[in-house]
Amino acid sequence: MHSVMYSNVGGKIKIFAQVVAWVGIIGSAIGGIYSIGTGFEMLDSPFTRSIGTGMVILGLFLPISGSLSSYVLSLFLYGFGELIENMSETARNTANTTASLENEATEILESGEWICRTCRAKNYPGESTCYACKAKRDEINAKIAEDVSHIS
Repeated sequence: MHSVMYSNVGGKIKIFAQVVAWVGIIGSAIGGIYSIGTGFEMLDSPFTRSIGTGMVILGLFLPISGSLSSYVLSLFLYGFGELIENMSETARNTANTTASLENEATEILESGEWICRTCRAKNYPGESTCYACKAKRDEINAKIAEDVSHIS
């Protein structure tokens, strides 16, 4: 039994990716503004002028580089979330296909009529070979049973 915390993991990763992007962009902007402000204050003193210049340059560079790196990281996280969602959907579809094949094989055997696995032609219960492609019924039923057992 899965708890709510572990359901829809792909969707949660995608939301986390968006949060990471926005926190990174906003944090980079705030860091850049702070760095520029601190740098300008340091430009007033001859002892800290070179450090102040570096802080101003850092303040100009930080919002661009920080925002870009946050965005790229969020793309990878979002893509991972998409991958998990797609894999979960594939697993659900496979489970539905397995159930459908099992039901189809049971229905064919119970009704007596059978559908040729090779050409998909419908055959009467008493026929031992497909009227369309001449495939033998026993080989087809064995193939269906084998295919269903491999999927399950």
